[in-house]
Amino acid sequence: MLQPGVQWINYGYTHVITTSEISKEYILSVFPDLNVSIIPPTISPIFKNSDKPGTPLVAIHTREPRDTMKIVKTFYARYPQFKWVTFRDMRGMGMENFADTLQDVAVGVWVDDISGFGTFPLECMKSGVPVIGKIPNLKPEWLAEENGFWSYEFNQIVDVINAYMKTWLEDSVPTTLFEKMEETVKPYTLENKKEGVQTFIDGLMKEKEEELENAINKLTVNEEN
Repeated sequence: MLQPGVQWINYGYTHVITTSEISKEYILSVFPDLNVSIIPPTISPIFKNSDKPGTPLVAIHTREPRDTMKIVKTFYARYPQFKWVTFRDMRGMGMENFADTLQDVAVGVWVDDISGFGTFPLECMKSGVPVIGKIPNLKPEWLAEENGFWSYEFNQIVDVINAYMKTWLEDSVPTTLFEKMEETVKPYTLENKKEGVQTFIDGLMKEKEEELENAINKLTVNEEN
């Protein structure tokens, strides 16, 4: 929404909080004069790994509704043998319903090209649900080859869903995937977020103290002169 040639600092914004190192790097590449801090988000404890087996249900979360419809229609057209697989659009759900639904699904599908972080895949992972996704323009630092099924091509998503469902039916999804998923979500706790907030506040207070001290020293020198 900024006009050409205008920066955030023109509106008085000097400090920015973001969620990841890659977002910080991008912001500084556009607005190099800003002070950028990172506070990682929390993945709510409401998302839990379920002991019950999943059902042939695919949780799908896309930024654009038309992407959801394109994936669903293309999947059924290309793989009619899986017409008994159900897709559940996760957008617009309340948190509890969202978490409950993830308890029942076999896999999550995520498409969001302009995501700055992407919590849906991590919510799936914390619920013990593997993720199939299109890698966004800014690749999140939590995204790794071993913790999901990722593609740079939107049109390949339906093929990956097909391959995964075959593996899921054969109960041969590798256990190493679930181990990597669990490892991926470990840092996104409330404790780490609180620590990040406290570090930011401490740094801000120190900066203000230094500004005040410099102003006092400058005023003292002027009075002596």
